[in-house]
Amino acid sequence: MSRGGLASWITPPGLVVPPTSRPRVRLAAVKWVGDMLDQSQESPLAQIKALIRDADQRLQSVVELLDRIEQPGSGAGGPARAKKAHHLQGARPDRPLLAFVHIPKTAGGTVTTMFAAAWGSKNINKTGNYVTGPEKTVAKVTKRPGGWEAWLRRGGRIAIGHTPYGVFRDLVPQDTRYITFLREPVDRVVSHYYRHVHQPALASAADGTRPRGNKPRAGSLRDALVDMPLPELNNLATRFLCSHPTLDRLPDSALDEAKENLRGFLLVGIQERFEESVVLLQRTLELGMVTTLDRHVSAPGERPAVEEISPEQRAMIEEHNAFDIELYRFGRELFEEAIAAAGEDVTGEADRLREANVAAAEEHKATVERVGGWFDAELPPGTGKPVADVLARSDAAGFSRHAFNEARKNLLIRKEQDDEGVWTVIRPGASELAALREARDWLEREVPAGATLPAPSLFEQAEAAGMSRVALNQARKLMEIVKTVDPDGQLSWTRPDEDAR
Repeated sequence: MSRGGLASWITPPGLVVPPTSRPRVRLAAVKWVGDMLDQSQESPLAQIKALIRDADQRLQSVVELLDRIEQPGSGAGGPARAKKAHHLQGARPDRPLLAFVHIPKTAGGTVTTMFAAAWGSKNINKTGNYVTGPEKTVAKVTKRPGGWEAWLRRGGRIAIGHTPYGVFRDLVPQDTRYITFLREPVDRVVSHYYRHVHQPALASAADGTRPRGNKPRAGSLRDALVDMPLPELNNLATRFLCSHPTLDRLPDSALDEAKENLRGFLLVGIQERFEESVVLLQRTLELGMVTTLDRHVSAPGERPAVEEISPEQRAMIEEHNAFDIELYRFGRELFEEAIAAAGEDVTGEADRLREANVAAAEEHKATVERVGGWFDAELPPGTGKPVADVLARSDAAGFSRHAFNEARKNLLIRKEQDDEGVWTVIRPGASELAALREARDWLEREVPAGATLPAPSLFEQAEAAGMSRVALNQARKLMEIVKTVDPDGQLSWTRPDEDAR
């Protein structure tokens, strides 16, 4: 049987195959079945039938998830939980998968640095941002039966992303353990709005509804919260923790679902009690003390403090986040129970971790400065060297790759690949450096993190602003903005979501 006819052959009666607007997810599900059948040409008929049953269940899980995305209001009386599609093959890994439901602006990026330090970045599976790309997130979490287990056997430890529990639950092994962090809802909304949404130049909600890529902007908190309204600012924690995730109106059952799900989590951390939460997490996972580095923290003056917003704004946020306020209260209760059960001096250990974090941050900053000085000797302005050579010398000097890359980006040192496939790092000279800084600053404003924008319009706007195409492309590479081409041949630039890197 051909691959082309495979989709209809494995589709259960009455199942609607996802539309062509979702080809990557549909083809991913079909492809793994084809691969398995290719490897089983001589298998007995019973084994092939078993593969078909696995395929039926896998497609059913993916389609039900995508149907909930397209019909988000169906959560209250929506479909029952999708059947599990994980029929394990071979030996089980020694430990279950961890899934970190990272609600945006809850210190999850900082927690991720701890996991990277403890287990290494290669053992972290990034699952994407559901809010800006639901289908992409489902595609990243979807794996062939046994795929997650195979990754765990290779040393994988944790899946992390702005990914709802309801998406994880239907597509990862049944014994997966979950963790999350919560933040006081008014503070979280203010932080999220001023970091990702606020654009004073937009005068009205009508302007604000015009998305900048797939990250909309708004000129006022009322526009974003009430008139647009953005799911990121309306009960986002409940959306991420209920059983049927939706970016539309939440059903009345969502809060009770989220509470029930939290009861089964391995840990519910609280952002306002960050160090104590991390101590509990490290004890639970038997990590010992591992320091964290702050990520994506708003600089002073970038946003008002919660105490500085008006009573009207606070009331408006509370009205549109009533579920999250109650969920946060419940999460605090679970956290206090965990603290009480810890038995030992969590506060004292948290103080020691706090001191260690400060020392680690100072050491990291000093290291980045040392790498910058090292670059002055190894790669003076206007010169270039093979990446492999520079990295080898950096490793020999004892610098971490994290510090190396941070210093490289601070100095706007770019990477280029020649015709023979050799990667080179190139440090701009004085005149090039000024143009590169201007292009980088322009892209920071015009291409928000997580956005996808058409390249032709970007080129036109950049030219009008007096920037060269060369400087723009060099800045694009430094910021890890990738070029993509859609099925219609439209070239776009996509900037990775900063919390998903």
